Amino acid sequence: DVSRLRVIRQLLAEVERLYLALQAGGPIYEEWRDSLVTLGRRVQVKSGKTVYEGVAESVARDGSLLLRHSNGKLSKIVAGDATLRD
Repeated sequence: DVSRLRVIRQLLAEVERLYLALQAGGPIYEEWRDSLVTLGRRVQVKSGKTVYEGVAESVARDGSLLLRHSNGKLSKIVAGDATLRD
C-alpha cells in the first residue's frame, strides 16, 4: 500500500529542488536530457498521419525530439507518439 501523503511530499520536494535549481541557473535541461531512456535507440514516431523511423539522437531545449534517419537526415519532431523499436 502506497501512502499518498508520502508520494505528495516526495513530489513537492523534487519540484522545489528543480525550481531552486532553475532560479539559480542550474543545468535542468541537461539533467532531463541525460535521464531519457529513448536517446540512442531506434524509435518509430507517429505525428499526425506521418510516421518517422530512426535513432532518437537528442532533444532540443524546447522539448522536440531530434531524430536521425537511416539516410543521415536529422528531423526535429515537435509532437507525436514515440515507440521503441529495438
